[in-house]
Amino acid sequence: ENEISSACYLPTQLLKRITPMSFHIALSDKRSIMVDELLKGNTDIMLDELQKYIETYSYSDRFTQKFFLNELEQLRMFYELGPARNALLKNELKLDSALIPQDQLDDLQALLAERQN
Repeated sequence: ENEISSACYLPTQLLKRITPMSFHIALSDKRSIMVDELLKGNTDIMLDELQKYIETYSYSDRFTQKFFLNELEQLRMFYELGPARNALLKNELKLDSALIPQDQLDDLQALLAERQN
């Protein structure tokens, strides 16, 4: 929601490859819903909107656009391997909770693979 024309102006916490303990960003209601739906694995519409924005924004250098496109690809991989996969497991196996215990994840993936074959 804040225009950034160069990667040099991003908060340093977002540039490091470590997970911040906490980071607060005020979002509009629409954006909050999109983030929530993404993390629940329901839809990746937010990623599509980000891609359109990145491709149409006028950057001061090519590095910054490539940086954001790379970060978007990382978000897509996160979504597919995390929230989307977990939502599929929850729906297909009719699990009671959106939270899947780590120790059950491999067993549930094997069970889902059996059902799909």
